[in-house]
Amino acid sequence: MTRSLFAWVLVLVPTMVACGDDKKGGGGDADTDVDTDSDTDTGTDTGSDTDTGSDTDTGSETDTGSESDTDTSTSSGYDCDAFDDTPCDKDEKCGVKYPTEAGQPVLLECVYADDKLKAERCSVGAVAGYDGAFDNCDRQLMCLNLGDDGFRRCWSYCPCEEATGCDSSGCEANEYCTGVVDTAEQPDFPVGACAPTSGCDPVAQTGCPDGRNCYLLGPEERTLADCAPYSVLDGSDGTQGEPCDFVNNCERGYTCRVSEGGDGRCRRFCDLAGVGPLCEAGEGTCEAIVGFETAGMCPDP
Repeated sequence: MTRSLFAWVLVLVPTMVACGDDKKGGGGDADTDVDTDSDTDTGTDTGSDTDTGSDTDTGSETDTGSESDTDTSTSSGYDCDAFDDTPCDKDEKCGVKYPTEAGQPVLLECVYADDKLKAERCSVGAVAGYDGAFDNCDRQLMCLNLGDDGFRRCWSYCPCEEATGCDSSGCEANEYCTGVVDTAEQPDFPVGACAPTSGCDPVAQTGCPDGRNCYLLGPEERTLADCAPYSVLDGSDGTQGEPCDFVNNCERGYTCRVSEGGDGRCRRFCDLAGVGPLCEAGEGTCEAIVGFETAGMCPDP
């Protein structure tokens, strides 16, 4: 079982993610989160000004008129259904309304649907005729800085539920569904984002830029590897058997997994072929990781 990796909080500030069970996303029953809420610049900071360096300005070029009078409210308490744009006007989408200051919730509202496609650079700002900050992505996409290039890009929506976490089944093979809100504040927010992964090597610890380590995330049926900076957890040195709340609470060469006792513990990566990193004396024999059989892990201490 894994711990959760990234959940990018849309407060225009860096996000946190929590250690779950076995699936990625906004917490719940199976997740592997990464704590990006450290002083380290992870390149995934959603907290910069709304201008991400994109040349696209969402502020004034498209006059959509006044907000629609159509009742688009849903039983969830949000104004529209993120996966069904039909309640909105024909030129609108059910879009993310981004917080402009700390403490504001992330909302869903009908807003003009712009034309930026998946993985294209995007920006967040004012849209003429609407109150608040929105992105210039097409339908069922949101504008986040999830990659390593430092730019916001449009990423696909994916469903999240309070009870079960986020569902990656609709994401591409190299993506996982990550939560985008602080679930302690908004446990019912129904939308995550399909986040790309680097495909780094967790045993050799290659494929990540300087300052980042390779960690595992996702459920056993969809385990992926991605890069994140080490984030120290108070009272833990991030090595074998030490407590962790997020996968990157563990040192380089370790990752956070749910222990037999149900809490998060750091476990060492090892080479199944016996050539690279090995388990130390007393740690037992290197075990294949279910869902990621090319890598090994030293047994639960």
